Amino acid sequence: VGLLQRMVAGEDPDQLLPASGLSLRERKAMRQLLKLGPPKRRDPWTCVTERPAEAEDLSGVRSLMAWDQETNMPRKGGAARGAQSARLAKLAHERLTDPAVGGWLEALGALEDPTAEQQACVRKLGREYRRATNVSSELVGDLVQGATEGFESWIHARKDKSFATFEPALQNLV
Repeated sequence: VGLLQRMVAGEDPDQLLPASGLSLRERKAMRQLLKLGPPKRRDPWTCVTERPAEAEDLSGVRSLMAWDQETNMPRKGGAARGAQSARLAKLAHERLTDPAVGGWLEALGALEDPTAEQQACVRKLGREYRRATNVSSELVGDLVQGATEGFESWIHARKDKSFATFEPALQNLV
């Protein structure tokens, strides 16, 4: 860290790095860090508008997977599809319940003269954030996986006219 601080302070990296004892790869990484500069702070409004877009993208992928499940998926693909859907649901939930989102919402709530759009966004996302933080990501994933597997079980039970085929999946969800 001292080496990086000296380079940021203006000392010549070509003089410091060869004598540092760092490998060539480490020296290249240090040069990249110098090019990047200090991390840029982003305003909460940008962050709070981008985060829901990420969750919506993940939800869109899950919707595409659900459509594929109903139209093209092999007969025994439910478990794998359930695991995939659960992973995406957990990722979306974790992105929404990240403590940083709460910080951004607080910062936006403290704005002196927010626009109507900002007020509506803070209300809506705040409501979603509060609801989502009451549920664990594991539960979200388990519910999605159970629903995905249950759907496949229901399709086969309906075809075979056998409630007993669907009953274990239903018990799992309830």
